Amino acid sequence: MKKLFTLLALLTCFIGAKAELVVDVEVDYSTYDKDAWNGGYRQVPETTTLEIIPNVGIHVDNPVAPTNNWDLQFQLPGVPTSSFDSDTEYTVTLKLKGSVEGNIEAGFSGSGNQQIPVTLSEEEIVLTGLKDTPTAQYWASSGSLMIQSGNYVGEYWITYIKITHEQAAGVKPVEYKPNMLVNGDAEAEWGDLANIVYTDTENTIKVCAWNKEKGVNLDENNAWNPYPATIEEDATKPGNHVFALHGATADTEGDAAAWDNQFWIMSPKELKVGSTYKISFRYRASEAANTNTQMHSAQPSDYLHYQVLGDVAFTTDWQTYDQEVTIPTPQNNRPIYSIAFNLNPQNKNAIDFYFDDLSIQEMDLEEGIFAAVKSENSEFNYESTIAFEADPSEPTTFVGTVGAKDEWVNEVIISTVRGQKKAFQNGSIKLGEALNSKNVETWISYSEVGGQTIQLPAAGIWQIEIDTNEKFARFTQIEGDVLAEPIDIVVNKSELVIEAVERDWLAADNQGNPREEEVGEGQTWDNQFWIVANRVLQAGEETVIEFDYVADAEAKSTTQCQGGEPGPYIHWSAIGDVNFTTEEQHFKNEFTIPNECANRNMQSVSLDFACIKEANNYTIKNVKWYIKSSLNEDGQTTENLISAEGTDNFWVKIGAGTAPYQWGKKPAGLEGDTNGDGEVNVADIDIVIEAIGEEYNKAADANGDGEVNVADADFIIERIGGTEE
Repeated sequence: MKKLFTLLALLTCFIGAKAELVVDVEVDYSTYDKDAWNGGYRQVPETTTLEIIPNVGIHVDNPVAPTNNWDLQFQLPGVPTSSFDSDTEYTVTLKLKGSVEGNIEAGFSGSGNQQIPVTLSEEEIVLTGLKDTPTAQYWASSGSLMIQSGNYVGEYWITYIKITHEQAAGVKPVEYKPNMLVNGDAEAEWGDLANIVYTDTENTIKVCAWNKEKGVNLDENNAWNPYPATIEEDATKPGNHVFALHGATADTEGDAAAWDNQFWIMSPKELKVGSTYKISFRYRASEAANTNTQMHSAQPSDYLHYQVLGDVAFTTDWQTYDQEVTIPTPQNNRPIYSIAFNLNPQNKNAIDFYFDDLSIQEMDLEEGIFAAVKSENSEFNYESTIAFEADPSEPTTFVGTVGAKDEWVNEVIISTVRGQKKAFQNGSIKLGEALNSKNVETWISYSEVGGQTIQLPAAGIWQIEIDTNEKFARFTQIEGDVLAEPIDIVVNKSELVIEAVERDWLAADNQGNPREEEVGEGQTWDNQFWIVANRVLQAGEETVIEFDYVADAEAKSTTQCQGGEPGPYIHWSAIGDVNFTTEEQHFKNEFTIPNECANRNMQSVSLDFACIKEANNYTIKNVKWYIKSSLNEDGQTTENLISAEGTDNFWVKIGAGTAPYQWGKKPAGLEGDTNGDGEVNVADIDIVIEAIGEEYNKAADANGDGEVNVADADFIIERIGGTEE
């Protein structure tokens, strides 16, 4: 029997376990009523209709094409947000038809879109290989399926969607524990808890529903404060009880009127950043009202983050919200306990809001200390995670060993849960400081942040100890490469002159007061420069960036975090603004990689050189980028993030619509393509005409004779004729 078992095991390894097809989403939109669309990001021009038609489905009527395809975009209803893995490929099946033939686009988080052909008869379209790789700022944390269709002029109808993926056999499916809320169905009176005040944080978490109604529960300063939600009989179903909020007219000035009336769902335990919960509730109102949501702490009205569930659209009929929600990173490190509903962002009327069947469920996962490892020749292994053993003498301390004699490890993810890959990633810990030769074999503090990987200071076999009581970790190398010793900080002395061309002016994002005729469609990143690290950086790594800088004219440059091949946007801010003047300055920034960059291959910092309209020359030289946490008394680091020689660490992009290229490796362009859009046409002549008589513009000098005049226009006309033959 043992031999037979061994043979079967070998065959399984050789052939491979058969993958299982998992259905993530299946929605028939023809079953939706007209008010069933709630939540989700949408951006719709005034001329466009976006609605649900009963017995039909989603209806989009776009009679006029907006400026950009992404000016009309929306998340598909019924598709859970934040429930897709960035390294899993999904298959999306859609049924749709249109009034005219054309194409729309679909993709997770608005990136990596694929085209969907729209025909006059209903067709089933299958998209394969879609990944949830968020890149856009607004919806980067939402992870839902986005439709973009600004270029499609006409009507189209979407009646059905199905999302599936293949999962390795034996992988534990996502399961959830019972509802953690007490009295979530509103059937029990609050009793003594009805009298607690919102500042009593020890007891607020015992009440799952809180209200704030304008003008109610006033304090000595005449301010109205939250209180345990009112419980009433459901007018639509006698005998059933609901949480009721009778809002007053919202008349506070400006955006603050949104929270004149508020409702909170309170968790009895802290909601962990990066962890996924199943959140559900039923809701209706006395009239239609769109609301928005925030994250708060254990004290209702203690604001932490601007978004958690997205917008929730109330109607006069009961609706159900039931989605998996991943808790985003707040703007500070205080604990997250509650979901706040701002009830009057749009409709300011006195409205009655009702909630029932509140539920927050945790994933049912094995708890402990576990590690997924990565060697130089592999990716992280989530199927064979290593379970740490409790120290018999210290039961709150767990010990594990990663790496083997012939397979040393150089990166590790340490998690407090396992059983599902995404949950494992979200349950990971973050060290208080990066590992280096100075702090191995010492205790380092850690926090449960989620989405964190730990770079080991050298590949090898490592013993890891985790003290879960005091929240400390210790790493000891048993065998492996020699630990990196401090080295001198390198200076790349390349002098990089970025010749930024004039930006097509955008009034909404300018510096100064442009004339109406100057307004165009430019962006601050139409001219861009990147400093690219030699490796992917992890969230929380402490680095230092330095350089000398000067420009021909004063200008601000904003900065972003981006990927290794410049272009993929990750985070809206990096090293802050860089203010150029005509006098040379030295820039130095202690740059900690933001938490939003976790597991997203952050490798570069970009500088936006189109914050001003005018063309400008920006000079950067003497660049340094190094690890800060290992600096010693001699000013040495254990790792330089850029090379001392050459320009491989620098990329540039000049002009709207052009592609980034590595410094010194500019791709050959078309002769006469003055605007850099890859075509030679009348638009290039316009560039020349605008530049004649002005200060010399190198981009407009089509024939390269050092002047901009009619000869450049003639040069382009000849090329236009040539491209038409």
